[in-house]
Amino acid sequence: MSRIFCRCFAALATVAIMAGCAPTNRNQPMHRFNEPTRTYGVGRFVVDIPAAMTFSGGYSFQGRKIEEIVWHDKEDPLNTWNHHIEKINRREAPKGVSSALIEEREIAGIGVWCKTVLYFNEPLDPHYGAMDLLLNTGPTGLWIKAWDKKLSAKETTYEISNDIARACRAPEKRFDRVEVIDGRDAFYLRYGAVDLPFEYKESVDIVFRKHPLDKPNTNHQHPGGGQGQPCGHAGGAGSGAGGQHRPRGRGR
Repeated sequence: MSRIFCRCFAALATVAIMAGCAPTNRNQPMHRFNEPTRTYGVGRFVVDIPAAMTFSGGYSFQGRKIEEIVWHDKEDPLNTWNHHIEKINRREAPKGVSSALIEEREIAGIGVWCKTVLYFNEPLDPHYGAMDLLLNTGPTGLWIKAWDKKLSAKETTYEISNDIARACRAPEKRFDRVEVIDGRDAFYLRYGAVDLPFEYKESVDIVFRKHPLDKPNTNHQHPGGGQGQPCGHAGGAGSGAGGQHRPRGRGR
């Protein structure tokens, strides 16, 4: 079989699979369950899932780990930050350095408040560090964590994380989700969204739960042979160029 024929066949197969996985109309019954659905943004995708189903996931955006927190008490944001600083202060510092914590900053004009901390994440390599940002939006918090970054380029690390925080669109109330806006280039999280276009290194790992018709520990086969949910069931979603691709190595 010629290489040209193989490439053509692979391209046609990819188109066929994508066509079979096209999202259903919003708020319409899904063909597998025949029940009302809700439309959610998941990374760069919009999916319809049964109204009784919930989901949770992990997110990576521009090489940074993104974590959302729903505050339960007005003291939670500051307590969370102080506890994080305490953990950093207990980390082992590089030889000749008194503390693993390098500096803290507060970024004005973003959310209720926005704090960052720069620290050594590897005691054997004092040239690299980590920068964690916590954005307090009011009802929720957003961690933006950059790991293994060159300390000589720390201002670039700050700039990228700060730009992500500024582009965050948070829900108005706890446990609400932001609206999926047609035509807006956004990366959707569990509750909020980051209104920025795709650049590099994005990923979403999603788990859907609590559907009354699902049987526990039931695996389905994708056409490619891997385990997962069939098209239309919204069993998982990747995001950006590369789907479940995780950033590796040292980036910006």
